[in-house]
Amino acid sequence: MGKLFWLMAIISAGVLSALPGVIGSAIAYEEVEVAEGGTILGTVKFTGMAPPIPAIKVVKNPDVCGLEVRPPVLVVNPSNQGLKDTVVYIEQIEKGKMLPDKVTIDSIRCLFEPHVTGVIRNGNMAMRNSDPVLHNPHTFNERGATVFNIAIPEQGQTVERRMRSGGVIRIQCDLHAHMNAWAISLEHPYFAVTDENGQFEIKDVPPGRYQLVAWHQGYHITNWPAYEESIKTGAEEIERPMYDEPHVVIQEIKVLPDQARRIDFEIKGR
Repeated sequence: MGKLFWLMAIISAGVLSALPGVIGSAIAYEEVEVAEGGTILGTVKFTGMAPPIPAIKVVKNPDVCGLEVRPPVLVVNPSNQGLKDTVVYIEQIEKGKMLPDKVTIDSIRCLFEPHVTGVIRNGNMAMRNSDPVLHNPHTFNERGATVFNIAIPEQGQTVERRMRSGGVIRIQCDLHAHMNAWAISLEHPYFAVTDENGQFEIKDVPPGRYQLVAWHQGYHITNWPAYEESIKTGAEEIERPMYDEPHVVIQEIKVLPDQARRIDFEIKGR
């Protein structure tokens, strides 16, 4: 299980990938009016052959969730190799635009939406249940400790909690083994999540030099034999899929006043 909470250092194509210093650290951030802010935009692409993502059998509430679910852990656009659900963020920034009020994650047809997001450390995270069944969002920090664990029994109900941990946050529904999601908890609002084309945009960036990080979760299930055995034996609680280390790539960028700077990332398939 520890593999879920560590970022692996890799070096490829001359681009350094490493453990970002901002993850899990407490860095003071000051909200100010940004003058002549720039924009960072670009695309994250998946290179190599995308592996097939196995379907996960649904044990509870198949009438709502379906008989099986293919988790959205690796969504690649075949037209341009754009990689969805990659968090792109500035590693460290001391001051800038206003922090968002909150981030909302919904449970829709027994999947968390969005599957990956950014959140402000010590900010509010709203968990919503749009399904007519009980969901139990349970969040864990990088050390595997619970951040919050809440039951949401009613359709349309929303519960807010403060995100008191920084770094990589894993989210699961304790009642549905296939329901898993991720959040990157940061001290500042300079992050974006890639869309279905792999594109991202970060606005109102104070001019300066920054380390820009692209983070994408692992997608190979590391406990597949245990999962298959739980299915074979007809266990009431099937083994929850656990994934390999995330991809982390870092590049440097210089943001100029009132200008848009483009930077593209490649995530190499394993």
